[in-house]
Amino acid sequence: MPRISILGNCHVRSLAACISVLVPKSAVDFRTLGEFEKSTQEENKYYFDNLANADVIFIQHPFPLNVLKQEFDVFDHRVHRFPMVTYTAFHPDSTYLIRRGKFIQGATGPYHSALVLAGFLEGVQSDRLIKLFNRFTFSSLGYVDQHQVATDILRRDFHEIGYDYEPVSSSGIFMHTMDHPKIVAMNEVAKQALTKSGIVAQKNAKIPVDPLDRDWKWPVYADLPFGQNYIFHVGIGMNSSHQVPIERRELLLSEFIRISYDIYKDVNFENEFPGIVMREMNFMRNNLK
Repeated sequence: MPRISILGNCHVRSLAACISVLVPKSAVDFRTLGEFEKSTQEENKYYFDNLANADVIFIQHPFPLNVLKQEFDVFDHRVHRFPMVTYTAFHPDSTYLIRRGKFIQGATGPYHSALVLAGFLEGVQSDRLIKLFNRFTFSSLGYVDQHQVATDILRRDFHEIGYDYEPVSSSGIFMHTMDHPKIVAMNEVAKQALTKSGIVAQKNAKIPVDPLDRDWKWPVYADLPFGQNYIFHVGIGMNSSHQVPIERRELLLSEFIRISYDIYKDVNFENEFPGIVMREMNFMRNNLK
């Protein structure tokens, strides 16, 4: 029974779920780097004890290996990298908003719409802003042409550590958000990671329940390639006082804009916002009279 430890970002939950199904008799434990940094010395000691006894350690690229080397002198033969799966083309309007080193929580957790943020900063009324979510706007802002750029980045990140990106990129809409991959994508990563470690994966294993399915999910806008709708999914148990009742999981675009505007009223921007928003602001200045 192989003992497997995983260290990385939120993707580790999905990777662990996949490996547990692909290698049914394995003992899998995982920890995010965020948890690692926030935990007490005693809590981290428990995790390092598990690492010391692990047969295989998967650590996400490009996170530094020195977090482990501080604890072990010789372990390199057990350590294998796995890639970070990010892909912006399905959600080119999505961005983070960081103020003084902290993520500002929006209508859908840390994910914000550059168009909505720009609309707020430009003083565009919400009923007028919603009309900008169309093919002309998306083409003008370059949203429609993002797939080749995003694919090149995914290919680079995978090839850098010897992984094949094509099984991931060919699996349909494989992202919940710009940096939350669906379980089908992480299952492909898990199979390659196991091969690199020398562990034989079970053939025809079922894909497990997606741990990230309960978190925030961003729509693929209807007027984009592969477009679906404008329904934003709220993470279970993650609602703030600005948001809809806890039992609701979906926000229509009009609700998303309203809630976002309410939140931004309390944010002191001080002319600091993501660079992507400047492009959207300039678009509005040039096209709205």
